[in-house]
Amino acid sequence: MENEEKGLMKESFSQLKECGVRFWPPFLSFFIMLAAFLILGVYQPWTYLITAPFLILPLLFAFQTSLSTLKIKGKTISWGEFFRSFAAYFSHPFYGSYRVIRSALFALLFSIFFGYVYQNFFVLIASAYWPLFQEGISELQEAIQHIDPNEIINIVNNNQALSLFYGTANIVRIGIFFFVFLHLLFRNMLLPHLKNSVRQLNNRGQNQIYQMTIRLLGNKYRGAYYKHAWPLYPLMIGGFALGSYLGTLFLSNYFAVAGFGIAFSLLFILFYLPYHLELMDVLFAHFSNNFKSMADRLALQTLEQLKMMQRISEEQAEQLKRRIDESKRENPNDMETPSTDDYGRGDTKVDNEKAEQKEIDSPKSSSAPDLSDYGTRDGNKGDN
Repeated sequence: MENEEKGLMKESFSQLKECGVRFWPPFLSFFIMLAAFLILGVYQPWTYLITAPFLILPLLFAFQTSLSTLKIKGKTISWGEFFRSFAAYFSHPFYGSYRVIRSALFALLFSIFFGYVYQNFFVLIASAYWPLFQEGISELQEAIQHIDPNEIINIVNNNQALSLFYGTANIVRIGIFFFVFLHLLFRNMLLPHLKNSVRQLNNRGQNQIYQMTIRLLGNKYRGAYYKHAWPLYPLMIGGFALGSYLGTLFLSNYFAVAGFGIAFSLLFILFYLPYHLELMDVLFAHFSNNFKSMADRLALQTLEQLKMMQRISEEQAEQLKRRIDESKRENPNDMETPSTDDYGRGDTKVDNEKAEQKEIDSPKSSSAPDLSDYGTRDGNKGDN
């Protein structure tokens, strides 16, 4: 097992080394645009709400697919190919690759909970040992009783203890949101590889295969991931802490301080990122048997559901079952790596699937559902 895990690390570094100088154009493209958005975020932290989901994450996806394409094509990626990858982030089959909304909701819940814990801990300690904080709380309670918003703002701004309390509480909340979101984002970097290998499925089907396989692998996958991805976390936390500290030296707005911390953290992570992307490529290949088995298992379950609902004839069911059995006998490691080669050309796998479906359709039913409905119970296609 130990030799196997050392092999994963060695293979990740080996694949990155194979890219050679061809690695630099997509990396510099990503770096320059990311740096511009980070500088904007330091001065206007609210812009992260727009740049992160609509610009930074698509750029990250373009960089990830560019690295994969380098190994396939063996030549430098052009600007046109890089931006085709950027656009592909918003379309099938890669839409929802990083599960951004789900990750953001989890991060928000963690942020609210641990922010509340921090506030209570700060109040408990400061109320007992910091006279300036005690004085500020008394003045604040008086102003609240008189319902005087201007007086409340003045008290908070003029009392150093209260100002520190509210400022650090905001930094802690933003920091926790950032850590949890980034943690989930980096773990989900396996998903684009899966989405590319099962292009014919809708988002719900793709996500179901991903979730159920990861859950089934359990500690086996978590152990392999954390053993090799651990450098991410000290870089993330250390960068945020250093950036926030430096921000307090010349910034008075605590939101700007947090934005400065995020910028430093992302810059620290940036030079680790190529290795992490290669690691996710290697991990996907390592566990591809498991993903393929889960896809076949869900295909059979969907087939049985369609038969029970009489949405498909017995003859069609048998033919589809034979196709699934044939798929099981194929080489499970023969799964594609995300490549920009197919962007803009249409989904060839979907076209082949439709062509094969036409062959087995009986004259009595020209619109029988196919197995691209994985993950649904009623045969209707679902979203992310």
